[in-house]
Amino acid sequence: MTATEHPHAYHALLRLLLPLWLTQLLQMGHGVVDTVMAGHVSAPAMAAVAVGSGLWLPLLLFINGVLLANLPLLAEARGAQRWGEVPRIVHQGLMLAVILGLGAMLVLGSAPLLFSSLHIGSDLAPSVTLYLHGISLGIPAVCMFMVLRAYSESLGHPVPVTIISLATLILNIPLNMLFIHGWGPIPAMGGAGCGYATACVYWVSLLMLALWISWAPSYQQTRWFSLPIGWDAVLLKRILHLGLPLGASLFFEVSIFALIAVILAPLGPITVAGHQIALNVSSLLFMLPLSLSNALTMRTGFYTGARDVQGLLAMLRAGLKLTLMIAFTNAALLIGLRHWLPTLYTQDQAAIALARHLLIYTACFQVFDAIQVSATGVLRGLKDTRGPFWITLIAYWGLALPLGYTLGMTSWWGPARGAPGYWSGLVLGLGIAACLLSWRLKQHLSKTILKLTANRPIT
Repeated sequence: MTATEHPHAYHALLRLLLPLWLTQLLQMGHGVVDTVMAGHVSAPAMAAVAVGSGLWLPLLLFINGVLLANLPLLAEARGAQRWGEVPRIVHQGLMLAVILGLGAMLVLGSAPLLFSSLHIGSDLAPSVTLYLHGISLGIPAVCMFMVLRAYSESLGHPVPVTIISLATLILNIPLNMLFIHGWGPIPAMGGAGCGYATACVYWVSLLMLALWISWAPSYQQTRWFSLPIGWDAVLLKRILHLGLPLGASLFFEVSIFALIAVILAPLGPITVAGHQIALNVSSLLFMLPLSLSNALTMRTGFYTGARDVQGLLAMLRAGLKLTLMIAFTNAALLIGLRHWLPTLYTQDQAAIALARHLLIYTACFQVFDAIQVSATGVLRGLKDTRGPFWITLIAYWGLALPLGYTLGMTSWWGPARGAPGYWSGLVLGLGIAACLLSWRLKQHLSKTILKLTANRPIT
């Protein structure tokens, strides 16, 4: 059977992709619920949530990237049927999660010291501080949840996480009402109460997933809870070796968009609003290729662990076709709906006009972004994270940002173009990243196939 004839390639990817995508959308919904409910209290309450989550999100993504290293390791162990290795990976991941969670609590506790440097006014600072204090109480829980999520999904069971995400999204609404408006001994906290509600949601999510994994028969073969927990320095080093570049990549990627918004601020609220609309629409559509990337990581890890070259090649062919289909569908949607989508965000005609123009750039952005994130997902499954880190760092910070600044804020190459100049830089930088990551994937894949066919270990 050739790679193109493999019958289960699409089915296996789609069985992971759809629940992973729903989970991503549901988890984004938590932030939407917080913003809407805080906005119904007052504009300052919504601002407290926006600023607090803006400070918390980069840290969350860094931790998520570090702990995401468990995913390819667990998938490879499953493919190789090394079931005894699975609980060891989970245990090291959980211990690392606790350490990262406690460290993040300290970082958020120190965040108010930076408020003056970040120009957070004295009228907003108390609410932001209270929000960060609340959400910090749930950080250890969300870190451990990330590890158990990787464990469940790597074993081919993404649906439990989707169900839990839906349940906790619903739970988030009454919890927000409780902490925002107060009840009994719980004082009214305004928008800052969303932080405490989110912390409760994190702990409930962890408890639900831990109970599900402990009781469901489909997890009994690995029995992650049956072995005594102890330090494994070699395994922990492997996780950090893969995870630290992943975490840094996610941190720098989200930071560049935050920095662009800050740089554009002097150009006025219309420019910032148009940029934010384009970025938000692009982020929503990006959830699908991001979910495919994670599915590709799991299947790549599985096939390399099973040393199944034909299965790996068939999956990659299916993944490439799905990537291109998603990329061009998203681009077509943005082009076709660009006159309507901005009206969902604002009634300001100037902001709508700018957003409509920027959505043309985001359509190109979607194509390159889908290609680079899929290539990164496969490389992650092959346990290559350092190469993608350097490629994306140079493409974003060494090329896209300087070029965007030159086009957007200077007259070196014609009149300053503002936000369109920055998006031009982002599109070019991401296009180069997509090309370089595809080249690296081709090189790394060739070496991996040689090792698999020669029955040599994959490192």
